[in-house]
Amino acid sequence: LFDDISKNVFNNRKLRELVYAILMDGVEVPFSIRQPEVELGAMYGILANRDGKTVIANEVFEMVVADFLSADVLVNNLFRSPVVKESVIDGGKFSMEAALEKFAQHFYEMYAERDKGFIERECRMLFYTYLKPFVNGRGFLHIETETRNTLRMDLIVEYLDQQFIVELKLWHGGKKHEEAYDQLCRYLDSKHKTEGYLLTFDFNKNPQPTRMGWVEWDGKRIYDVVVGSRRDDSGARRGYR
Repeated sequence: LFDDISKNVFNNRKLRELVYAILMDGVEVPFSIRQPEVELGAMYGILANRDGKTVIANEVFEMVVADFLSADVLVNNLFRSPVVKESVIDGGKFSMEAALEKFAQHFYEMYAERDKGFIERECRMLFYTYLKPFVNGRGFLHIETETRNTLRMDLIVEYLDQQFIVELKLWHGGKKHEEAYDQLCRYLDSKHKTEGYLLTFDFNKNPQPTRMGWVEWDGKRIYDVVVGSRRDDSGARRGYR
């Protein structure tokens, strides 16, 4: 299945860009077979019509496509993580807190040679690619379709019997950030969870300092990580509530 998708679908650059926009950015594209890339994707069975919108045909294809895009990032040397598996997995247990801390601390080191525009466009896929090696063989990553849009995306991470919910967002100010807490709390309620994780990227001209810490919000615990301005010291500023 992986080979079929890479061979028959992603040789077409425009189709590849369309699938990426739908899967990673939550862009809503009307379904029309008059549009060549939509028609091609539907012919291969990877795209489908859902209430007039173009969507990835099923969850299996979503995971296969995301894995292909992640592998492409690695093959093209767009990702170089200095983080070793043992630093986020201890005694067979995965620590999402540690994974997020390491990601935030090494973000600029990992992508030092990439321009700001590239990092802003690809930040969600870069985080997905960062997590993938840690869960490979013992779990999976799933992008939640119902919450994915240009402002946010929820990623469900399964590792053996553990499950983590991570919301990814871009920074649009303190008020919007509190709204992100509310969104995540509602989503946690729907999944009967009391803890979640919020990863926010700040690409503004004067970004927030990188910081991380637990936040109590509406009866939930949220591990809140803001990846902001690059620091010259030993790492991110921890704890702020």
